[in-house]
Amino acid sequence: MKIKAKVFLAITLLSLFCAASLKAEPISSVSSLMDEPASLFDIGMMRMRDFNKTDWIPTLMNELKGMNLKLQDPGAGGVVYSFEENTITITVMLLGEPDEKTCANILKKYKDIIAPPTLSSSSERNTLVITSCFDHINYSVGRLPKNSGDDLLKIIRVTVGIGEKEGISNGKTLYCTSNLFEDTPSFKKYGF
Repeated sequence: MKIKAKVFLAITLLSLFCAASLKAEPISSVSSLMDEPASLFDIGMMRMRDFNKTDWIPTLMNELKGMNLKLQDPGAGGVVYSFEENTITITVMLLGEPDEKTCANILKKYKDIIAPPTLSSSSERNTLVITSCFDHINYSVGRLPKNSGDDLLKIIRVTVGIGEKEGISNGKTLYCTSNLFEDTPSFKKYGF
């Protein structure tokens, strides 16, 4: 009986050691992704998408209660960088009656949520939230140019889309867009 117990213990220990030494290797696609570093810009875009989905859009929807508008799925968070235009666009898509006056009013509310006008100058408006998205967490190494925050704010534009049907540009859809600190929006209509 003692021999059987020793053999059983030896086999059990051997199988545990063998199992612990085995590990799966990542496939080449995963290895490539693991080797690719994320830049502060990548992380900043991800943080802005998170702010948009968890803070800015819910706050806007709360302010739009009673307006017969519904939020369309924000997808990746409604924040994208365009290499062609060198812009960061923050977007919210709504279901409802496409109307220029309504779209312009919602755009103003949305921009006021993203960069509240309670601060004394437009350059101070929410620069901490937006520009901190593009910096290290809890510290700064001081390598970014001093005007990088202001430069980022200059390329941010905000878009509100109102469509009568779910999906991008299905049926009548109106988009109103302006730079973050610009007062006059531009409009694009589809399906009218």
